[in-house]
Amino acid sequence: MTESGPIVLRTLADYQAFTLSALCQACDRSVVLDHQALADRWGWEVLLTEVRRRLRCQQCGRRPQRLLVGYHQVAVPDG
Repeated sequence: MTESGPIVLRTLADYQAFTLSALCQACDRSVVLDHQALADRWGWEVLLTEVRRRLRCQQCGRRPQRLLVGYHQVAVPDG
């Protein structure tokens, strides 16, 4: 998947093979985020840069240093 501009949450969710993780450098915590929970909170068109800016680590309260997009299986988008 290549994108020429900003990536929104729907871009990852349409391809169920992609995961989104938040990495907190302060406490060395990594969490795989739930696409649907993020969409319920901020909508499917939220930019991933905005997701990172709004998140806080549940362990230490700091903002994650970065988001990591991972690949876990082959999938075809719905519709």
